Amino acid sequence: MDDRAPTRSLAEPPPDVTDALGPPGPGAAGALGRARRAPAVLRLCLVYVGFRLVELGTWVAVTIHAHRQGGVDEAGAVMVAELVPAVVVAALVGRAAARCGTRTVLVAGLATQAAAVTALAVAVTASGPWWAVYGPAVVASAAMVTTRPTLMASFPPTLGAAEITAVHSVLGWLDGLALLGGPALVAVALAAGGAASPFTALALLIGATALASRGLPAPGSAGAPVATEHLGFASATRALAGLGGAGAALAVLAGQALLVGTLDLLVVVAAVDVLGGSPALAGWLSAAFGLGALLGGVGGLLFVGREQLWPVVAGAGATAVASSALVGTSEALWLTAPAFMGCGLAVTLLVVTSRSIL
Repeated sequence: MDDRAPTRSLAEPPPDVTDALGPPGPGAAGALGRARRAPAVLRLCLVYVGFRLVELGTWVAVTIHAHRQGGVDEAGAVMVAELVPAVVVAALVGRAAARCGTRTVLVAGLATQAAAVTALAVAVTASGPWWAVYGPAVVASAAMVTTRPTLMASFPPTLGAAEITAVHSVLGWLDGLALLGGPALVAVALAAGGAASPFTALALLIGATALASRGLPAPGSAGAPVATEHLGFASATRALAGLGGAGAALAVLAGQALLVGTLDLLVVVAAVDVLGGSPALAGWLSAAFGLGALLGGVGGLLFVGREQLWPVVAGAGATAVASSALVGTSEALWLTAPAFMGCGLAVTLLVVTSRSIL
C-alpha cells in the first residue's frame, strides 16, 4: 500500500476542528483532552517515549563505555563520529519521507536502530574490537534522527494552537521521563549486570518500539492523521525564513541541543574524574538531569494557550546558563546533582516553548 500522504497547502483551512476533537474545554485540561481524542495520538506518544528512552540511554551508555576504554579523548571522538553522519541523514529525512512515505521512513528508522543496538550489545558482550562496537553506535545515531521528524509529521493537522502547545507539553513531559528513565536504566544495568547489560536492555526496548510503530495507521487511511506537505531541507529553510520569529526559535533549539550534547560528555567527566565515582554514577547524574526535565515538562502545561512565550524562553535560558556554570565549577555531589536538575528543567522549557512558537 502506498502510504504517502496527500499534500495540503499551509494556507488551506484545516478540517473542522470541533468535529475531529470534540467540544472545547477549559485551559490546559480541555486542550489535552481534545488532543488525546485525536486519531493515533496516544500510540504516537507511546512510540515517542520508547524511542527517547533508547536514544538517551544508548547515548549515555556509549559515552560511558568510550570513557572507560580511552578517557575523555576517546569519548569525545566517538561523540563526534556519531554526530557527523547524523547531521547528513537529518538533511535527507524530509525528501525520503516525501518519496517513500512518512510511516515507511519511521518504521525503517526504528528497525535500523533495533538492529544496530542489538549488534552493539553483541559486540560489547564479546569484547569485540573498537570498530565492532562504535560502528553500530554510529549507525544507530544516524538512524535515530529519522524518528523525531517523522513522528512529528504524523500528528493530526486538525489540532488547534492550544492543542499543539498541549501536545508539545506532553512530549516535553515524556522527554523528561525518558531523560530520567533512560540513564537510570543504564545505571541500574551497569551496577547489576556489567558493561553489556545496558545495551541488551536497550536493544529489547527499541525492538518493541519498532514493532509498535508498525501498528500506526498509514497517512490517508481511515483514522489516520493527514500529514502536511513534505519539504526538503533547503525548501523548509526558505519557508521558515519567511515566518516571523522562526529564526530565533530555531536558534534557541540549536543552542539547547548544543548544551545537551556538551552535558552528555560532562556528566561522565563530572561523575568519574571530578567526583571520583563509578560509571554508574554518570547514569544517576544523567537521571538527575532527567528529573529536572520531567519537572520542566509538567511546568510547560502552565503555558498552554499563552500567546507571549518569549519571556519564558528568556527565563529558561538564564536558568540554563546559571545551572551549567554550577556544573562546571562544582566539586561536590550535593551541588552537582541539583545543577544537572536545573539544566534539565531549563532545556525542557526551552524545547516546549520554542516548538510551540514554531
